[in-house]
Amino acid sequence: DFDKNNITVNVIGQSGLVLHRQNGDGTMHLIAMFNFTEHELECPVPSYSTTWRKLLDSRENQWLEVPENVDKVYPLNVHSGQILRLLPLSVSVYSI
Repeated sequence: DFDKNNITVNVIGQSGLVLHRQNGDGTMHLIAMFNFTEHELECPVPSYSTTWRKLLDSRENQWLEVPENVDKVYPLNVHSGQILRLLPLSVSVYSI
C-alpha cells in the first residue's frame, strides 16, 4: 500500500529523520530511523506501539563492507517514548 496518507516523515534537526509507514487499516507499522552525521543523535521512539522489534541494523557486521569489532548496535526491542541514541551514519528499522 503506497497511499501517501500511510507514510509520514519527521526530521531530526538537519541531521536525521524518522520515516513511519503503516498499512491501510493501521494494524502494521514500520519505522526507519536515519542518522546522516558522524555523531550520535537522540531520537524518541514513536508511540504508535508500546514495543518495537528490530528488523535491520546497518551497524551490524553483516552489512559492513569491512567488518569491525562493533560494540554498539541497536537494541533488539525498543519501547514507546524511549530515547534511542542513533549511531553515526546508520539506519535502524523496527516494526510491530
